[in-house]
Amino acid sequence: MSTQNVLLLGASRGCGFYAALTLLKAGGRATLLLRKPEAVTSNAEYEALSPEEKARATIVQGDAFVEADVQRAMDAAGEGLSTVVFSIGGVPKYEWPFSFKLDPPMVCARGMATLLAVLHKQLPRPAPRIVVVSSMGLGEKHAEVPLALRVTIYGWFLEEPHKDKIAAEYLALKASKFTTPAEPEAATLPAEAASLASDWLDEVVLVRPALLTDGVEYGNLRRAAVVPNAYTISRRDTGKFIVDECLRGSDEWVGEQGVVIAY
Repeated sequence: MSTQNVLLLGASRGCGFYAALTLLKAGGRATLLLRKPEAVTSNAEYEALSPEEKARATIVQGDAFVEADVQRAMDAAGEGLSTVVFSIGGVPKYEWPFSFKLDPPMVCARGMATLLAVLHKQLPRPAPRIVVVSSMGLGEKHAEVPLALRVTIYGWFLEEPHKDKIAAEYLALKASKFTTPAEPEAATLPAEAASLASDWLDEVVLVRPALLTDGVEYGNLRRAAVVPNAYTISRRDTGKFIVDECLRGSDEWVGEQGVVIAY
């Protein structure tokens, strides 16, 4: 693990934050691009890290939607950068009368488009692996979600965030050498997506957790392209799974099939 050098986008909280903690405790290096560094530095769990663990963390203040900021974070990580963990996500807000919208919109798709544009400019230098934290039940896979979730949270509250994640997955796979899925709704793709190059990225891992919770690190996960009766998974266990099974050097989940994780 000591050889892992990872850049994390969207790690101020949630899955990305717990992936960073796991990585640092295991001896790896973590570079975090954060609009508000205090979201991490004031977190009690980050403060509890040892001085040696904190010394392996680099925090860069910046915006994941700004190419220059993403480039600065990559430069801070250095030439040994092996993996980018992309866990950017938005929280839907209620809109009258019965809908939830992302504000700002397209957070995943915009962030992915920015990251891909920066990485493509590095060629012919090998690009790092991209690990995308997405969601189970997207698009055609919606039918795989248990009925109780499908007709409630997944069919209403998470509809807009899931469209955004579909777009982010699409952009990552279009840039990769794997099979590209059908193009999503035009309204879910940022304008800059039209100029992105295709078929150059070697390694993509799509992590599709079940409904995320703030529970403890439980372990004993199920993981597969399809996990029947998948209900929940904690953000802590998702972060640990990313570090244990998705970083460069572990190739089981690389490709367009993705991996669903759940208890």
